Amino acid sequence: MLRELEAMGFTDSTTADPTTTPISEGEVKDNTDTNMWAYGPDGEKMRMNGEFFNNPDKPNNPKIQEDIVKALAAMNFEHVSRTQHSVLPVVLAHFDPTKGPNEQAPGNHCIIQGPAGTGKTMAFILGTMSQIDRKLKTPQVIVIADTQELAEQNQQQADFFAWESEEVGNQIKYKLKGDKKVSRFGDSPDQEIHTEKLVGGMSPPWEQRLGQGGRMNPNFKGQYVSVTKGILENLLKKKDGKYTPLACEFLKDVRMVVIDEADKLWSNGGIQGLEKNFLVPICAARNQGKKANTKKARENLVKTQFIFVSATFVPSDRTPLRDACVNLKKKGYGMELKEVYLSNKDLLLKKVKQFYIPCENYQSQYTALYNICQSIKNVSKSILIIPMGEEVVSDDKSGKRRAIGQNDEMDRIYDYLTQHETPLELVDRFSATRVATDSEKNDRNVRKNKRGRVKYTEAERVKKMEAFKRQEIKHMIATSMDRGVNVKACKSTHVFF
Repeated sequence: MLRELEAMGFTDSTTADPTTTPISEGEVKDNTDTNMWAYGPDGEKMRMNGEFFNNPDKPNNPKIQEDIVKALAAMNFEHVSRTQHSVLPVVLAHFDPTKGPNEQAPGNHCIIQGPAGTGKTMAFILGTMSQIDRKLKTPQVIVIADTQELAEQNQQQADFFAWESEEVGNQIKYKLKGDKKVSRFGDSPDQEIHTEKLVGGMSPPWEQRLGQGGRMNPNFKGQYVSVTKGILENLLKKKDGKYTPLACEFLKDVRMVVIDEADKLWSNGGIQGLEKNFLVPICAARNQGKKANTKKARENLVKTQFIFVSATFVPSDRTPLRDACVNLKKKGYGMELKEVYLSNKDLLLKKVKQFYIPCENYQSQYTALYNICQSIKNVSKSILIIPMGEEVVSDDKSGKRRAIGQNDEMDRIYDYLTQHETPLELVDRFSATRVATDSEKNDRNVRKNKRGRVKYTEAERVKKMEAFKRQEIKHMIATSMDRGVNVKACKSTHVFF
């Protein structure tokens, strides 16, 4: 199959730099995926235990609670990836598990860039959950995602960490004691870590889940909260020039904010938009009513640790993101910025082949995609196709030029693959919204967005994902599964960007 791809013009992206250097102080004994893992001085993979955490011989290694180390072992997290080896000492540099919550120093901001599948999500879950005051049943970590699917995936992974459970396909199956979930950290309520999600279409709606009468719902005990950017923007809207009591109560104890796939979040408004719409408002709401007109007053403001995560930051993002963090420090809202950049080539898994093919235009991309899918149909199982939505086209209605969106491109790819002279089999599409049916188009009771699309319900999303996992759908064109998708659970053998 590799020869077939190369004959079609594909270039193997790994051949430019076939060598990688593992983090090691000795000869590597296990040569399987050496570029994925951190290695110790004995040449063995570093284990997620006292060798890496709380190591008195290596004071720069991260420090966390012993019950969290035991929980990692129970979850079968045996080894430390190179990403985690680089990230966790930075995220947890300030943290001392022997001190109480009020004695902890504020954490530095952190940029984390590394390829997909190398442990970034577990790194930020572990790095933030370790700092939660478990007795305080209020939000302390929020994880912001640009899509509902990614927000749900992040909350699901945090749930897996917090409660005794196992992953079955793309779902979490909990261990129960009676009707109560069993914490990985002990039987006492003071030892539990509660996770929550705030996404559109949830039942009951997020407004009811989070608040009552404009104030925090006393039954909302989420300490680690996964939230979509739209809901957070809604929550941060000012009334009469001030942040609402609900926003201030929600953010009061939030010391850590993870922005997952951060470059997607600022794709429309740029990093200045990120700073204006999220970074400063979060910090300002946490400090509303406090004076900040002197240096001493600014030093006494509560600080927030921002962690920016992505596989696809570009070098031009670095300076404006640094400037944004400098501005936060000047305002008294944060500390220093630390940066961790991990090379895609260095961390590329040996068992994963990556290819690219030059295409002159979008039409040639469609042709190449179709030809490749046909050529690998006998060896492929589940194929994930991710639209990028960057082409500039003329709008059919107004005639104005506009950038084509992911949903539009998804529909165009679907039409091309299914209406071809020899159409591909088992093709479907999936995004946060879908094309309205003929009956829905004329039904005023059906809520549609500006482009006439209808939002998928949670049940519809689960059904679609399950069909893909069962391979009833072989070619899935998806905008909402591109971030945070469990490719292994879906048995995906090929992914196209």
